[in-house]
Amino acid sequence: TLHLRAFTSSADGDGPTTARIVSLNVTSLDANMSVIHQLHHHYGANILALQETRHSGRSQPTLQRAMAAADYGSFRTVFGQPPRDLWVTRKARAGGTDHPVRAYASQQGGVCLAAQGAIVDSTIDDAHVEGLLKTQRWIECCIPIPHPTTRSQRPDPPTAIYCASVYGKSNADNTGLFRSVWEAAHRVGDQAPYFICMDAQVDIDNSNFLLDMLQRGWHNVAQGFPGEKACTFGQAIGWDRRSPGPNCTRIDYEIGRAHV
Repeated sequence: TLHLRAFTSSADGDGPTTARIVSLNVTSLDANMSVIHQLHHHYGANILALQETRHSGRSQPTLQRAMAAADYGSFRTVFGQPPRDLWVTRKARAGGTDHPVRAYASQQGGVCLAAQGAIVDSTIDDAHVEGLLKTQRWIECCIPIPHPTTRSQRPDPPTAIYCASVYGKSNADNTGLFRSVWEAAHRVGDQAPYFICMDAQVDIDNSNFLLDMLQRGWHNVAQGFPGEKACTFGQAIGWDRRSPGPNCTRIDYEIGRAHV
């Protein structure tokens, strides 16, 4: 979770705007809408970067309406291209034969960005990111940051931030994907903060490309905090989703580029 403070305090009592960005692999959004409810009510999240949504073309409108409901936080959403349909076998009834049907959820994959305020799909009609969108593992949005009309602490406060949600492939070399994501981030310039929220499927210390990004002005936003090395993925039964243990790793990151 990233707590981002827009520089908006003034002598007239306007406090700083705080954006709480949460990046999370939901392992099927349709099956885990309760997580969205919890992030809103218990953590005060107002920007979500979701991976492995497994949304389909059929389920996407329903998911968008659900997340827009007040009980789920009134989130406005932008989904990446839906993964390929998942087909399952329906057992025969009354003497019929087993037959394949299209499942409501899609195959593994899918990404989404959501915000409680305005959110703008920054990928529309952009030929530079057509290939990246087709991976079904990346989406990017521009999210305006509200500012008071009174004097700001900074002469040039950012008026928006960019966020990208990225989902790496399991048991694969994702260097090509990371490079494309990096190139996409640089196409928008450096006039606004940019945050890449990813399920990288690899420890950052084991990815030469991600380490190189950290040498080029990008920052692991968890660096220096107590949870910097906390595990985010594990397969042990009863794992508390944080403590180190066998087959537990950290593969989820928020990497940011500051406003310059």
